Amino acid sequence: MSECSEVDCETSTSMTESFLFNRYSRNDEDNDETTEYIPKGQLTFSEWEKFEKKRLEMLTEAKDRAECMENTMKWWAECTAMWREKWSIVRNERNQARLTIEKLIKTLHEIQEDTLKYFDAKEEAEKEVRRLREEVTDLKNQLLRS
Repeated sequence: MSECSEVDCETSTSMTESFLFNRYSRNDEDNDETTEYIPKGQLTFSEWEKFEKKRLEMLTEAKDRAECMENTMKWWAECTAMWREKWSIVRNERNQARLTIEKLIKTLHEIQEDTLKYFDAKEEAEKEVRRLREEVTDLKNQLLRS
């Protein structure tokens, strides 16, 4: 298979380009250039050769255009498949990141709760230490008085 670029598909160096029928054309008038290559009645050998040569040129050009369009379609199919695969990988990574973030947030909340419990326990212990120091100080004062 020959590779075609968009330029190859759009521009043709063949002389038959103007003789190809455009089915999307809104012009319903007969094209004199096209109708001159349609055989009318019996043809001589040289006329038949010209007609066949022109028909083969048109057929070759149509095949080349079809091949070029087929290559373009293959390229687009491969391109979309590649992007679909890349985006599925990105989507999976995003979903995994979301799950990881949810787990980390849950762990953070648990650690914050534990930290608050430890701070409360520390405050209670400090209060107990202050109370015991005051009690020890009171006992020392009582011993010194007696």
